Amino acid sequence: MVMTDITRRRFLKTAVTATGGAVAAPYIIPSSALGADGGVAAGERVTMGIIGCGIMGERHRRNFSTMPQSQVVAVCDVNADFRARIKEKSPPGVKLYDDFRELLARDDIDAVAISTPHHSHAWITVAAAESGKDIYCEKPLTRWPHENKIVVDAVRRYGRILEVGTHRRAGVAQRFSAELVRNERIGKLHTMRVYGRPGTTTEPCPVWDPKPVPKGFNWDMWIGPAPWVDFCGVHERRLWNKYSDYSVGEITMTDCHIIDGALWSAEPFLKGPIDIEGMWKPEPHVEYRVTFKYASGVTMICEGRSDMQPLSAGTRFEGTEGWVHNDLLRYTFRTHPESLQHTTIKPNEVHLPSVRRLHNEWRGVSEDFLYAVKTREEPLCPVEGGAKMSIISQLIWIACKLRRKLKWDWDNDRFIGDDDANKFLFRAYREPWRL
Repeated sequence: MVMTDITRRRFLKTAVTATGGAVAAPYIIPSSALGADGGVAAGERVTMGIIGCGIMGERHRRNFSTMPQSQVVAVCDVNADFRARIKEKSPPGVKLYDDFRELLARDDIDAVAISTPHHSHAWITVAAAESGKDIYCEKPLTRWPHENKIVVDAVRRYGRILEVGTHRRAGVAQRFSAELVRNERIGKLHTMRVYGRPGTTTEPCPVWDPKPVPKGFNWDMWIGPAPWVDFCGVHERRLWNKYSDYSVGEITMTDCHIIDGALWSAEPFLKGPIDIEGMWKPEPHVEYRVTFKYASGVTMICEGRSDMQPLSAGTRFEGTEGWVHNDLLRYTFRTHPESLQHTTIKPNEVHLPSVRRLHNEWRGVSEDFLYAVKTREEPLCPVEGGAKMSIISQLIWIACKLRRKLKWDWDNDRFIGDDDANKFLFRAYREPWRL
């Protein structure tokens, strides 16, 4: 299974490079020119729409605008100032929108990159899948646990490619340390220690004095399915990440890469129902500690620590014969015994997919997404991986709020015998939004 992935990734290293670095004159490939099953015909560029053009959205706009395999033909952002900035930077013919539904209605767009605030990821993603678009969605995949299954089902039902922006999977140290765990070079895995940063959301929304809505700012679209609040500036500088109507906090910002790395590395060993217990400020420098005990015998301990700034320390995987510590935000790893760092993964062992890093991991995973769109093969982080990372992050948030023992049923995505806890799985959408 994984050897097939590696074979096609190696092909990518040469086949894509053959396109050269020059960017031809702009042109649009209509969907009628695409190959069967919605894939792009070989040798053609993927036409892209960018939805949300803040920090990450602008990065994706630049990446997909300058890669020879793709062409950005449309950009959507609710902020008129952002649209004005993008207009100055874009070549003629790039259409600007403040309503993502108008962008999705175009038949000449093959794929979209979604980089909006977290609370809007799910409903934009489902709409994109229904409209026949392939999707690059920034992490997390969703805001609320119940949204994950809906998103996965929509992507699979409509036969779409979806890659989640957990680009740290492209790191060499990340992949190799994960292969050490998968191949049991540390013996039988029994404990994972996941070190994140503090900053879980507690208040639902800001209680600030209202401000006039700037001209051309589509505030109703920014709020989307979340409860209504008057315009107050919460959209600025990612302030929304401090409020639970829009995010669970730092866990789903940079630190979601750590959660994803832990799950990716240990996936075969994380089976069965989970006993969960959350503690709030159990000791100095620790905002929260949430312990997951899997039925398969693995324990995962997730902490939000303030003594590991500015970057969290990653994940330590402890086995019966040693350990590996993956510090993925610093692109390093350590092992015990130290000799594990120099071991070779044999051909008949588990090999995880590899992609070209290029100038940075964002660009490498963008290239991986475009290749997946063309070939209809699975990308480096498919929709199921994004859903698992999102659910664990959301369970950490719920456990921090309830601070008592919980039991999670993976098969049905519900807490077992706990109606009060299950109330946190779902948030009714503001009218007229539907998922």
